[in-house]
Amino acid sequence: MASRDQRLRISGELLKPHLLLLNDIPVYAICRSMNRYVHHRQVHHCHSNARALLVRMKGILIWANTKHFKRRLKIFLVLISFITSMTIILSAAVQSRRQKNNDPVLLLIWWKPFNMRQDIDPFICQNYGIRNCLLTTNRSSLGAADFVVMHHREIKRNDLPKGRRPDQQWVWMSLEAPPNAKTEHLEGMFNLTLTYRRDSDIFSPYGWLEEIKNKQSPSTPPAQESILPKKQELAVWVTSHWTEKLARVIYFRCLQPHISVKVFGRYDQPLCSEWPCMKARLSLYKFYLAFENSKQRDYITEKFWHNSFLAGLVPVVFGTTRKNYEDFVPGDSFIHVDDFSSPAELAAHLHYLDQNDTAYQAYFDWHAKFRLHTNKTFISRLCDICHNLSNLPGYKVYQNLTAWYWS
Repeated sequence: MASRDQRLRISGELLKPHLLLLNDIPVYAICRSMNRYVHHRQVHHCHSNARALLVRMKGILIWANTKHFKRRLKIFLVLISFITSMTIILSAAVQSRRQKNNDPVLLLIWWKPFNMRQDIDPFICQNYGIRNCLLTTNRSSLGAADFVVMHHREIKRNDLPKGRRPDQQWVWMSLEAPPNAKTEHLEGMFNLTLTYRRDSDIFSPYGWLEEIKNKQSPSTPPAQESILPKKQELAVWVTSHWTEKLARVIYFRCLQPHISVKVFGRYDQPLCSEWPCMKARLSLYKFYLAFENSKQRDYITEKFWHNSFLAGLVPVVFGTTRKNYEDFVPGDSFIHVDDFSSPAELAAHLHYLDQNDTAYQAYFDWHAKFRLHTNKTFISRLCDICHNLSNLPGYKVYQNLTAWYWS
């Protein structure tokens, strides 16, 4: 008769593939799909108990009779696969039926963003050319909502929805870089992401360039918006977050002795917030310091698109890599600090461009090839969910949102 240690080794080898499978069971999704409406706390309770049960099952399977438990384990795995598959099929079927019947999609905004006080027009997506997309902040619509959108800045763990339908999807929305958006407490909650990242389920950049299909002939005068105003000053920077230990501030301090930079914001002089006034003021300068507060992938904000490109300045960028910037815009449309060995060398290049109009104007050649878009608002980003409905992935749960966002 085999000893206890021998039985342990034999059972472990025979059941190893099945035990590994247990680690990949989407328990959270199963708990969500058990009932049409599940209390949020009950879901977490189910999740914890299910995980604990699986751990105990592993121990039992190793110590018990291998033959019987292998059969039971297979049945258990088939059952779980069936439940999970039905959840995915249900979600896909509902989405397919909605598209076929042209049914309206209901988006529930769980918290109004940025302490917004005014009501949101349910039909406002029509202003962006998107029909059959309804927005609401009425929490009593939770049971009917197809998507529940939660803006990261307003998320409160003690004020989450108390349930969801199996086919309802929760959308995590954030336009902040990972260092400014803590997500450790949000694991296993969301099905979709809406961020500035290109690998988001709903990609929502701060700006983008659209290639002009019908380019003007050489004899045609340039469009009025591409004619740049005369520049009277050299460089400018608008910043609301000033901390001496920030990398961008440290770099600016090293650059400051070599070039004159006008700083607006908390550090120095306030700037008018209305765009016509702000644009008129910024357009007097040749260069804009588009210094980001983080060097994360795809994190290219309004500092680049709005304050630089739209206002008619050449952006001097401090942020993600040059290669990443070139995924969005032509490489000769901006100046990257990493192209220079020191802030002093960068300053020398800016002084050279200040004295050489031909070299400076070359940074605006993109105007003849691309059309600039910077009109994204919070509401238009929400409407993008409906616009991208047919491209959304099947049912999934971000079990490790933090790992994805920092990747």
